[in-house]
Amino acid sequence: MSNESFSASMHLEPQKRPAGKSSIIQLNLFRKALRSLQFGSLSLTWPDGEKTCHEGKQDGVHAEMTILQWHVIDRLITHGDVGLGEDYMAGKWSTPNLLALMRLVTVNIVVFDRALRSSVGLRLWHWFKHRLFSNTVKRSRENVHEHYDLGNDFYQLWLDKSMTYSCAVNGQLK
Repeated sequence: MSNESFSASMHLEPQKRPAGKSSIIQLNLFRKALRSLQFGSLSLTWPDGEKTCHEGKQDGVHAEMTILQWHVIDRLITHGDVGLGEDYMAGKWSTPNLLALMRLVTVNIVVFDRALRSSVGLRLWHWFKHRLFSNTVKRSRENVHEHYDLGNDFYQLWLDKSMTYSCAVNGQLK
């Protein structure tokens, strides 16, 4: 399904550009990160319908992304990959090939991070957020409860009798 057909099927009207000062700053940071693209290319459809293509300095994977709401950029800048993932699950942005987009982000993560960390305001925001949400024992319990307290019925659906699971990264993925 193309980005255009997805947008049309949702009957979404193009959104006006953000007007708030913080949204404009975050939009500029996002554009700065896009300009720092090193590998590959990204075809991007903005919430107002504008289409842009961002080319890296070197060849690599091509990805497409349609941002349906300006709020996605705010969440990406302030909440990083978690905000981006939550907004994807909520249908606030789309892509015809999620794997290609994740590969593009992965190979460019260092330059994206460098571009975003050049903002003093963003560094202060992350420092404040880290202090405000420091990982206390109480917060750790809440996090475990929120993310892992699913009950054994769920895990029995896909684990063996030992109820053990782990995760590994395969360096051979292409």
